[in-house]
Amino acid sequence: MKINSYRFGEMDIDGTIYTSDLVIASENIHARWYRQEGHRVKLLDIEKWISNDCKKLIVGTGAAGFCKVAPEVEKYCKEHSIELITLPTGKAIEEFNAISDKSKAVAAFHLTC
Repeated sequence: MKINSYRFGEMDIDGTIYTSDLVIASENIHARWYRQEGHRVKLLDIEKWISNDCKKLIVGTGAAGFCKVAPEVEKYCKEHSIELITLPTGKAIEEFNAISDKSKAVAAFHLTC
């Protein structure tokens, strides 16, 4: 699976265009990802996708990086030895595309802001 392109509000993954925030977990795409607090990622917003074998959580924080990760997510990742990477979405996509074993990663992308 490869993210071919991204621009504000739009992501192309393997030729399919997505126009809503999304999560990629276990090499499956979950479109229309909503967060309880809009521009804040809380544990409740992502915990259903983080499995016991997750080694990396990549959060794309939007084009300008307005979306923030709550401290509870940081704490959870530390306690479960999950590498947490938070970057503006364009950079987060580069990080995701560079991962050879995507089955061990969860990526959550905010496509706007």
